[in-house]
Amino acid sequence: VFVLLGIISLFWSLSYATESVAINERTNTSYATLQEAFSANEVRAGDSIKLLKDIDEINEMTNVAENSFSSILIEKDIILKGNWFEIKRPRNYWGTLFTIQWGTNVTFSGVVIDGQAPDWKQNFTGLPNQWYIEVPVLAWSGDISATNSSIINKGNLLFSESIIKDMVSYSNSAYGLGIKSLKGSTLTIEKSEFRHLGWKWFNGWAIYTESGVKLKVKDSIFKNNAISWGHYFWWAIYIGWGNDEKLPEIENTQFIKNHAMNWWAIGMQTAAIIIKGSQFIANTVGNDWSAIDIRDTTNSQLQKDSSYIDNTIFSGNIGISTKNQSLGTINLASYHGKELNFNNCEFINNVWAMGWAIWDYGNKLAVINISKSLFTKNDADGVFYSQNMQISLKDSIITWNISSNG
Repeated sequence: VFVLLGIISLFWSLSYATESVAINERTNTSYATLQEAFSANEVRAGDSIKLLKDIDEINEMTNVAENSFSSILIEKDIILKGNWFEIKRPRNYWGTLFTIQWGTNVTFSGVVIDGQAPDWKQNFTGLPNQWYIEVPVLAWSGDISATNSSIINKGNLLFSESIIKDMVSYSNSAYGLGIKSLKGSTLTIEKSEFRHLGWKWFNGWAIYTESGVKLKVKDSIFKNNAISWGHYFWWAIYIGWGNDEKLPEIENTQFIKNHAMNWWAIGMQTAAIIIKGSQFIANTVGNDWSAIDIRDTTNSQLQKDSSYIDNTIFSGNIGISTKNQSLGTINLASYHGKELNFNNCEFINNVWAMGWAIWDYGNKLAVINISKSLFTKNDADGVFYSQNMQISLKDSIITWNISSNG
């Protein structure tokens, strides 16, 4: 009896020690680590890897020593099916979780990446607070601080029906705390959510793209992301210089209650963008700039491409600054696109200490076309300001707006 019990006990111990975290759906092979599931010899291009459980330890990510773990490399074309299991950032590892290598086609579907940051809530009461809005990201005690992106994409990534959440960083190197996409890569985000990504003291982005990245975001949500304190910058999405040949597209996507110490919900150093059917709701800027900033300092596509913003709502966005530096809902700086077209858009209840619903300066004789749009109950310096652009207004309504500075 004792021998039998010992054998049973040993069996369960070995089973627990080698518990599988993922399975290859083609070969039906199980793997004890994610790295093994992606890189095993039998893995072929197009294979689907399915998660079997939550992952929250380094030894479930990789079998190398903890102090040797840098990132899980994905070098084959694979589909990772998360089945809504959570991949939790290990508490003893702050770096990049996944690196997608050059030329590799990867799909993340139903994947949840959890930074395990304790809960925090943005406080929008008592505005303004010393020229910025105080957002308590985290206390120092017990923080899990990411020092790099959750995913670095060098290839072609489809991030579908997935979530990156509850991440915090005190690092100035965490460009793209969610996803950082490098030059020449393709990033497509569909039906996904980026929420509760926080930075304290330093720069931060939920998505950061370098120049020459083909970016498309559709049916997704960016919500309750913030940077608090310090004189640094944050965007929900940052689009780098030189993307003019591959115009970024944002469709049916919501930006809700994101907060920046400085700068924007979307920051673009590209000549043009396409935004359709999206919503910018209750985003706040503590010191400088706008909900959307479009600029192109390269002149590379001067008078070539046009921006299109269609069926999009801007409502309840706030820019508060006793330094009078928050520059309106949409800021155009050194904009070199051929035209900027607004069609069937709404600007409602936006508040800016300084600036206009649409602000233009330093631009190159481009044209703003506004049709079938509504501007109402906005509190700012005015509705439009332009140094060089020609503004065309058609079939639109401007009513009940307030000029703060007379």
